[in-house]
Amino acid sequence: FMGMTKPLTPPTKVPVGRLWFQALRAPFLIASIVPVLVGALAAWSIRGAFIPSFFLLCLLGAMSIHLGANMANDAWDYRSGNDLAVRHLNPFAGGSRVLLRGVLNLRTHLAVALTFLGIGSLIGVYLVTQVGLPLLWLGIFGVAVAYSYVGPPLRLAHHGVGEIAVGIEFGPVTVLGTYFVLTRVFDLPAIVLSICLGLLVAGILWINEVPDIPADAAVGKRTLVVRLGVERATKVFAGIVATAYAVLVIGVFLGLTPLALLALLALPVAVKPVRGLRRAGADPHALIPSNAGMIVAMLATGVLLLVGLAISPFILP
Repeated sequence: FMGMTKPLTPPTKVPVGRLWFQALRAPFLIASIVPVLVGALAAWSIRGAFIPSFFLLCLLGAMSIHLGANMANDAWDYRSGNDLAVRHLNPFAGGSRVLLRGVLNLRTHLAVALTFLGIGSLIGVYLVTQVGLPLLWLGIFGVAVAYSYVGPPLRLAHHGVGEIAVGIEFGPVTVLGTYFVLTRVFDLPAIVLSICLGLLVAGILWINEVPDIPADAAVGKRTLVVRLGVERATKVFAGIVATAYAVLVIGVFLGLTPLALLALLALPVAVKPVRGLRRAGADPHALIPSNAGMIVAMLATGVLLLVGLAISPFILP
């Protein structure tokens, strides 16, 4: 028709490798990599402490736990029927959807998820033997949240505490865990940095949940976003983003280097997803730029924090 048709070709092989990469949801690893980097650079900037081998173990452990969480949550969402209820094609929401294609085996998928969680846990146990028990409690919380975001029996997201747990997981747990491994202490400036990043990661999850409201509600996954509805969730989202940057300003009066305020340069980038959510509402396709924009805002903020921490010892006494 009108010269637009193409002849059918023989079926190609299923891109299993690409599907496994999609199942890992690897691009979202920036939510764990950036906090580890900030925690490590804060340890060097504040305490002059840095142990390359411990840093690499922190990075590998955080990434393993994150990948395990991504896959475990997808597996449980598939089993609950949540993925089947998703009717949109927003790449930032609704999970990886690889299990829906019937190409990857559910048990294998969940086994790989648990393997990643196991690797991260073993790394954590080793680090506990090297630096002390305070790390153990952070690690236990981190692994529990990674599995239990939608995994039974806790199903944190179903009870409206998933967003809070994830914010703590990628903020205080990851940043302070890395900081403690390298310094053996918890300092107030590091706590400030961890809260800022935790809020921004929670913001990524928050805006990504908006297109999933109908599907989540259909299977009883009553996230905070589901409970609030789009209008109120939009206002809370704006508050989350604003608080993340306000924490940095307050942190300067609590001992955080003033150069951390370089991160405020990312504020205009972070405002765009807020405005985008107000305009798009629950429209999953109109919301895609804002979903992506929140990830960019978190990344930009993290990079600017790293720059501020890196140059602080050379500029400030």
